[in-house]
Amino acid sequence: MSTDDLLSPSLRDRQEAEARPPWRLSSQVWIGLLGGALPVTVIGWLNAERLGLERERRTWILVWGAVGVALTLLAVGWAVVASRGDASAQRTWTRLASRAVGLLTYLAISRVQAPADRAFRLFDGRPYASLWGPGTAAVLLLGMLQALGAMALTRWVAQ
Repeated sequence: MSTDDLLSPSLRDRQEAEARPPWRLSSQVWIGLLGGALPVTVIGWLNAERLGLERERRTWILVWGAVGVALTLLAVGWAVVASRGDASAQRTWTRLASRAVGLLTYLAISRVQAPADRAFRLFDGRPYASLWGPGTAAVLLLGMLQALGAMALTRWVAQ
């Protein structure tokens, strides 16, 4: 057995992956940018299952996702206060904050998935699955849910 630290943790503890191949980590960045923290968390969780990540590592995806959603709500609250009643500035800052936090959430979640993704890429040989359908659905449905939550918070903070 190899003693290379780069590959041994991901291969030694790797569970048998499901029959469906995972999605590319680099494709998930668009889910974070366009949808925000909630959609990229759900896609990351589903991809972690496809990669065969153990439950502890998948739990970290949920933790980072919860932190991302909380940071999004804090950023939206800040945008409302900082815009001082200017609706256009409020929308702009809310949108930018949501995208920035979605990108940061993607970075954290991709780090959790990286060892298993590297093992898949190097040793599995199957092509990655397409993220177009699930990614679009996550951005539209979960991104809308997150946006509705942000709008409700905006109205509550503005009062």
